[in-house]
Amino acid sequence: MNPNKYIYSIAIAAIISWIGWTLILIKINPESHIAIGLPLFLLTLFIASSSTLTLIGYYLRSWLYKDEEFHIKINTSFRQGILLSLVIIFCTIFEILKVLNWLSAIILLFIALLIEFYLASKE
Repeated sequence: MNPNKYIYSIAIAAIISWIGWTLILIKINPESHIAIGLPLFLLTLFIASSSTLTLIGYYLRSWLYKDEEFHIKINTSFRQGILLSLVIIFCTIFEILKVLNWLSAIILLFIALLIEFYLASKE
């Protein structure tokens, strides 16, 4: 696939998922419709944040590492976007359960950092 088409596909997915996330917040209250609203809220938040963070990471890597190949930049950015999105989702779930504090957020970030170090060392 052409690199530009790949980036455009991720950008379109980000836009659509942010629109879906906004519609879920407006039309379906995740607090009152827990069976359908909350999973849709978390799913669209995950897709929106992971695609947005992937794009941000890709453009940062393109700016900082100009000689790096496309597939290395996009794979690393995608992996890091997924990990940070999982941190966001777990922090959201912890906040819903009223157990989120600064220590649990730092522990989640530390776990994501350890996973990233492990996966980066495998490359």
